[in-house]
Amino acid sequence: MRIWPLLWRLCEILPRWLWHLRLALEVRGVCHLTTGPVLLCAKHASAFDILLLGHLSRTRMRRLPHFQMGSFIGYRLLGPLSPLLCRLGGFPVMRPKEVRRLAERSGDRAAALETMRRVNAVAEDTRREVLASGGVLVVFPEGTRDAGALRGMKGTLEVESALAVLMAGIPVCVVPTAISYARKRLFRRRVVVEFCPGFVPQITDSAASVLARVQAALEAHWIPPAQMGMHRKVGAQQSEEVMS
Repeated sequence: MRIWPLLWRLCEILPRWLWHLRLALEVRGVCHLTTGPVLLCAKHASAFDILLLGHLSRTRMRRLPHFQMGSFIGYRLLGPLSPLLCRLGGFPVMRPKEVRRLAERSGDRAAALETMRRVNAVAEDTRREVLASGGVLVVFPEGTRDAGALRGMKGTLEVESALAVLMAGIPVCVVPTAISYARKRLFRRRVVVEFCPGFVPQITDSAASVLARVQAALEAHWIPPAQMGMHRKVGAQQSEEVMS
C-alpha cells in the first residue's frame, strides 16, 4: 500500500483555510521520532482528527501516516472514493454496523460476514506491514468519536498487530496522543494536541496492559471541554502554533 505524496500534500493544503477559520491549534509535547515504527494511539474527538494528526505526523516526524477507515462497501459516495483514500494512507476495516447494512442490502448475511472476514484479514496484514516497514499508524483505541468524554480502550486488534511485529524483533513505539476540543464559540474553537511520552512494550506485555498505559496517559493529559478555558498555553519551548 503506497501513499502518493503529491496527492497527500494537495489534500492537506486544500482544507487549510478551513483549519484557520475553525480551529485555534496548540501542540504540546515532543514527538520527533523520525525513524522506526510508531503506533499513535489518539483520543478521537472530531472529524478533524485525521487531518490534524496527518499534518503533525508530516511536520513533527517527517513521515506520512497510515490510518484505518470504514470499508464503505455499498456507499454511493464514499465507496467510489475508497481507492483515493487508500492513496492518502487509509485502508479499510469492516465493522459490525457495516455488515448489518450490507446484509440488509443484499439479503445474504452469510456473504456479508464472509466479506467482513476477508476485509479484516487484509487490514491485519496491512497493519503489520506498515509497522514492520517502520511506518506511522494512527489508531483511535476508544473505537468511537466523543468530544465530551474519555471512553475505555477497545482497540485490542491494533495493539495485537504491534505486539506481533515486536515479537518479530522490531520495536514499535506506542505514542498516546490527547486531542482536546474546547466548546464552540461562534464558528471557532480551541484544540490542544498533546503528544504524551512514548513507550516500547515488552514482549511479555498483553494488549490489555498496553491499552491500560495508553488509558492512563490520556486520562492524565486529556482536557474536558468545560475545563479548556482554565488551561493557559504553555511556554514556547513546549508549545507550537502550527496553523499559522
